Amino acid sequence: GVIKVLAILPPDQEGDLRRVGADAARVQRTGPRFLEWNALGADKATGLTTVADLLGIDLADVVAIGDAENDVPMLRCAGIGLAVTDASPAAVEAADHRLDADLALLLGSIATSGRIAPELLAADRDRGSDGALTVPA
Repeated sequence: GVIKVLAILPPDQEGDLRRVGADAARVQRTGPRFLEWNALGADKATGLTTVADLLGIDLADVVAIGDAENDVPMLRCAGIGLAVTDASPAAVEAADHRLDADLALLLGSIATSGRIAPELLAADRDRGSDGALTVPA
């Protein structure tokens, strides 16, 4: 069967396209010009869950990083969901936290300390006593 259909058009030309096939597919923006239909169950959360199961990792110990509507299920199922600085409103809403810094700085912080330094996160979410997030080992 069909797993994905992609339309390339700006949001202002979307019109009624989101309703087409919405009963049988997940419809979302995956970038400024991409409107995508995916088969139900064919999403990043399913992939993340499958890989975590194969590796014996609890989803509570997973950090997911995303920027678009197609990342929403993954951001919600991970232990820590992070939306990048310029993420779509849907990704920001689904994430536990929003980055306020470059992704390279985030990865460096995790690699050197096992934590996400507080200055890398936007101040719009509660982060606990010292402001840093501990990344599961």
